[in-house]
Amino acid sequence: MRQALIIDDNTLVRSAISLLLRSAGYDVLEAGCGERGQKIHADNNVDLLITDIFMDGGGGIETIRKFRATMPEIKIVAISGGGTLDGKNVFQLAETAGADATFCKPFDNELFLSKVAELLDDKT
Repeated sequence: MRQALIIDDNTLVRSAISLLLRSAGYDVLEAGCGERGQKIHADNNVDLLITDIFMDGGGGIETIRKFRATMPEIKIVAISGGGTLDGKNVFQLAETAGADATFCKPFDNELFLSKVAELLDDKT
């Protein structure tokens, strides 16, 4: 079973994405910040990282960079309500940091699951 790690400081967002992925057959782990996500990742074989870009306890861009540096084969999806960081589009920054896909919250569940399956080469 494919395993996903969701990192988001918003408990409701984390829970909603977790429920969505579990309903599609994925095993899901959760963390409220990038630092905690790194610790969970160290103890688990995670195939997919889904991270918020703006959050307390470690920003998503730095989280993406750390995961990409330590586990280059992991698939990464960055999510955000949009905006800019240091004057640059957050989605472009996430892709430059190593995200394989980006989604603006709220996103279409079917499109999201389709992209996850595509990234993980899962047949749906």
